Amino acid sequence: MPGDGVTIFRGSGTCVRVPVPATQRTFMFCAPGVDRGWFDSYLDCMDLAPGFNLGSVTTLAEHDIIRGVLAGGRFWLGLSDRGDYPQACSGCPTPLGEGNFFWMDGTTFNTTTFGGTLGVYPWCSGEPNDNGTEDCVEFRGDLGGCWNDHNCGDASPVDGVICSR
Repeated sequence: MPGDGVTIFRGSGTCVRVPVPATQRTFMFCAPGVDRGWFDSYLDCMDLAPGFNLGSVTTLAEHDIIRGVLAGGRFWLGLSDRGDYPQACSGCPTPLGEGNFFWMDGTTFNTTTFGGTLGVYPWCSGEPNDNGTEDCVEFRGDLGGCWNDHNCGDASPVDGVICSR
């Protein structure tokens, strides 16, 4: 696996750092060693180092790098359409409501990034479907690198988190 291992500040897990020279960004792929929901994963990313947040994917090239590194497993991304936040997330972007996705780091969710409309994003088949209360997005390496909206508080099936700056 490319990158270098570092210890994260919360929990007992490790992260792998992968720089992306073409976009001058750095990704951290973290397995915290304990089950984490989406908001706890947000805090983990913020604790890594200044400037880190839940991962945003700004180009198809970045998506392909993530897919290459995380060939299996399920990892939280910083994409959400959640309509509310705990007080600790006072710096989060203003949510626009159901179906209006945004990146936690403030990066614009640009529907042209992957060549067209929202439907061209790498969603898993039938996603996003908001099945119940699915407002947070996970990267599904176990399904070839597609995205799935998932319940933000459900930590058990998620293997880790993608952080970026």
